[in-house]
Amino acid sequence: MKLGYRTMIPVLAWMAVSCKPPGFINKAKYENKKVVNTCDQFKKELDELVASNEGLGRLTISEFDNSQFDARHLEPGQFELYGDTLYFRLANDVIYEKYLQKGVAVHVKAEYATPRHLKKFLPNEAETEGTFDELIIDRKYYDANKNPEFVYRMPVSKKLDGKEFGLSFSIVKYNKKGKLKKVFCNSQETPLNPFGAPCCTQDAWEKADLQSVIQAPDLDVKDETYRYQGFSGTLDIIFPFNSVKMINREDLTRVIVEYVERYEKQGFKLKEIDFSGYASQEGKVDYNLKLSQRRCEAVNEDLKNHFSKTGRLNEIKISFRGLGEDWDRFNALTESSTLAPSEKEKVLSISRGPGSPDDKEALLKKLPYWKKITDEILTYCRHTFINFTFDYVADKMYVERLNLKDKMLSEDLFNAATKTQIISKHKPGVDPNRGLKILNTLIDDNGNKTVNLFTMRSTYYYALADVRSAIKDVERALSLEPNNARLGVAALAYKTYDAKNFGIEERIRILEEYNALAEKFPADEILRANRLVVMDKVGLIGEALNEYKNPTGAVALNNRGVAKMKTNRLGEAEGDFIEAIKADAERYEPYYNLAVLYAWRGLTNKAVSNLEQAVALRPEIKCELVNNPAFQKIKGHPKFQKFNC
Repeated sequence: MKLGYRTMIPVLAWMAVSCKPPGFINKAKYENKKVVNTCDQFKKELDELVASNEGLGRLTISEFDNSQFDARHLEPGQFELYGDTLYFRLANDVIYEKYLQKGVAVHVKAEYATPRHLKKFLPNEAETEGTFDELIIDRKYYDANKNPEFVYRMPVSKKLDGKEFGLSFSIVKYNKKGKLKKVFCNSQETPLNPFGAPCCTQDAWEKADLQSVIQAPDLDVKDETYRYQGFSGTLDIIFPFNSVKMINREDLTRVIVEYVERYEKQGFKLKEIDFSGYASQEGKVDYNLKLSQRRCEAVNEDLKNHFSKTGRLNEIKISFRGLGEDWDRFNALTESSTLAPSEKEKVLSISRGPGSPDDKEALLKKLPYWKKITDEILTYCRHTFINFTFDYVADKMYVERLNLKDKMLSEDLFNAATKTQIISKHKPGVDPNRGLKILNTLIDDNGNKTVNLFTMRSTYYYALADVRSAIKDVERALSLEPNNARLGVAALAYKTYDAKNFGIEERIRILEEYNALAEKFPADEILRANRLVVMDKVGLIGEALNEYKNPTGAVALNNRGVAKMKTNRLGEAEGDFIEAIKADAERYEPYYNLAVLYAWRGLTNKAVSNLEQAVALRPEIKCELVNNPAFQKIKGHPKFQKFNC
C-alpha cells in the first residue's frame, strides 16, 4: 500500500492586518509549546508520511513480544481485517494531537482498485475501483483509539480481497454544532501518488513463504523390471582323489555348458572364464601344485573344444592357473566338520602351526581320525574355482554390474545374478536418490525414453523437491502422449509447487492452463484444489475464497487459511490452520503457517512452538527458517536457536 494525497490550495484571503501566515489552520499548544499550523506544514508532513510508508505491501513483522495485548494490537506498518473493519497503523503518522484542537479534524479517504494484471479476469461490468470509506478523525475519535498506540479503524463496505488501496488526507474545521465550516487544504483534488503496493494481495506475505498444499495427481505409472548389466560370479567344481580326468568327463563338460547356456537364455552373454585350481593336502607339495595345474588344463581343454565347435572361441577369454594346496579351505572345512571339538582343535593346531605343508600332512596322517578328515575335508579341497563374467545384452533395461565376490553353489549364483529387479513410482519411505540413479541409467544412459519411465522419474524428482526437473520429465511424457489428461494435471501441479519462483506473467499463463483444463475436467478435485492455489498466487484471492466456501479436510482448510492471511484476515486464517491440524495433525504446513502468523503478531512463544511441530514433521525445512523474513525479529530468541543449522 502506498499513501497518496491530493492537494488543492484554496484561495485564502490574505489580510495584512490578520498577521496570519498563508494557509493558516490554527494555533495550538503541543508539548508545552505554542505552534502555528499551516497547509504547507501539513503537506510537508504528509510528504514525510508517504515516504515513511512507501511499500507497505512488505511483510511487517512485530518487533516486540505482544503476548499481553489482544489479537488486534498492531505495530507500525501492520494491517488486519477483522469482521467488517480494517485495522492499520502507519509509520511516522500524522501528529494528530498538534492539529485536533479548536474544531479541527482530519479526513482520511480510502480508495480501492483492482490490480491492472487482474482486470482481464473480471466480468466487463465488474467494479474495478472506487471509494470504500472516509474516516473523520477528530479529537473524540483520536482519544478513543490512541491507547496503547493510535490505530485506524476503518469500516469496510466493499470487499477488499485482492484489491490495492490508497489513502488521501485533508484537514478541515467544524463549528460547535458539528457542521463543516472550512476546508483548509484539500489533498483529494490532485493526486500526487498513484495506487501503490497492494494491502490485500499475496505480495505482503510472499517472502514469508506461506505453505499451501499442492497435490500431485495419482499418476498411472506401471512398475518396470530391469536386470543387472552383467555379473561376475564363481563356481566351485570338485575333483576325485588323484585324478586328472573327471570320473565322467563328458558329464562335467555338459554341466558347465548347460550352465552357460542357462544364463544366455536369460539374455546374458559369456565374456570371460578364469580358472583357479587346487589340490588336496594328500601328497607332496610340488606334486600337488602340478596336479592342480593339470586339473585346470583339463577343464580348459574341455571348454575350448566346445567353444571351438560353436565358433565362439575367439570372443571368449579363457585363462587359468594352478595354486596347489588350499589350506584356507582346509581350515574352513575343519571348523564346519562333524569332528569333535577337541579333534577340531588338534587338527587346526597342526594346520595353523609351524612347519612345511609336507610336515603338516605327515602329522595329520598319524591322527586316529584321519579317514574322517579325508572324507569330510580333503575330498572338498580337491577343486577348481571357475569365475564366469557375463554381459546382459538382451535389451536396454539394465543397470550397473553385479559383482558376486563370494564363491557360490551354481543354483545360488544363478538366482542372484538373474534376479529381476522392480522399480515403481516413488512412495513415502523409499530413498528417492537410489530410484533416481536407476532411472537415470535406464532413461539417459540406455535410451529407454518412454512415457512410463519419464512419468515415473518425475515422481522421484518431485520427492526431492527438484520441481523443474519433474516438470521437464512430465512435459517429455506429454510430448509422446499429448492427450493424456493426468499428465497435464501433473505438469500443472509441479508448476504450482514452483510458482513462487515465477514472475506474475508466468503465473497467469499457468492459471490460464488450469482454466482450460478445468473446463474439460470440472470434476477433477486435485485440479480444482491446485487451481485455487494459483488463483491466490496471482492475486485473485476474492474469487478463490468464493470457491472455497465450506472447505473440508486439512488441505482445503490450510489453503483457505493461506488465502485469508494474504487478505490480512489473520483471525479467520488462524482458525482455519487450527482446524486443519485437527483434521490431519501429520501435515507440517498449517503448523508452519501458524508460526508465521504468530511471528507477525509478536507472539514469540507460540511461533516457536508451532515451528517445532513443523520441523518435527518436515526436518528439511529447518535450515531455511533463519532466512525467512517472518522470523528475522525472533531469531535471537533463545528457543529459536535450535533451528539454526
